[in-house]
Amino acid sequence: MTLQDQIKQLEEKVTQLESTDIGIDDAISQYGETVKLAKSVLTKLDSASQKIQTIQDGIPTP
Repeated sequence: MTLQDQIKQLEEKVTQLESTDIGIDDAISQYGETVKLAKSVLTKLDSASQKIQTIQDGIPTP
């Protein structure tokens, strides 16, 4: 799953959690899934940031 797909899914899960139509059991389950997804997104963003930093470090400064 791409980062963009994960972010979209994360936004959908947050919207579901904010809904007043969700029961407590479903909310707890959704929350757990949302936390796992958020950690995955943060890991991918951190990896991308490190790659960008590596590229920038290799560019000579004038």
